[in-house]
Amino acid sequence: MKISKNIFRSTFVLVLAISFMSVVSSCKKDEGPDLTTEITDDYTGVMVVSPDFTSDDYTVTVTKVNNHRIKITPEDNHASTFEVNIKEGDNGVIVSDETAITISFENNHLSYAHVSGGHAEEFSGDKQ
Repeated sequence: MKISKNIFRSTFVLVLAISFMSVVSSCKKDEGPDLTTEITDDYTGVMVVSPDFTSDDYTVTVTKVNNHRIKITPEDNHASTFEVNIKEGDNGVIVSDETAITISFENNHLSYAHVSGGHAEEFSGDKQ
């Protein structure tokens, strides 16, 4: 019986150690390059929320959620706050990684479009 208890104990310790290493290594996953460095800021431009709102001097704020996700917060309740995954597209342009939201960031210019709550929102503006 001592041999089987020792085998069981050794197996249990080995499984516990492997589980711990798996948890630690998954917590340290490399998120890749930080795509939010250049895009996070305030932008002023044109906001159109169909069917009844247009502003030529509208501000949105872009903040980092993680290296590949941003949060866009409009200045008021005419448009919605949302989060979107981003990736690097052709020629270094930052684009949306989601089909429901179109986003483009290049040369300090941000534009996006999406549908929220039954209305379409479109923004195009430059960094302040």
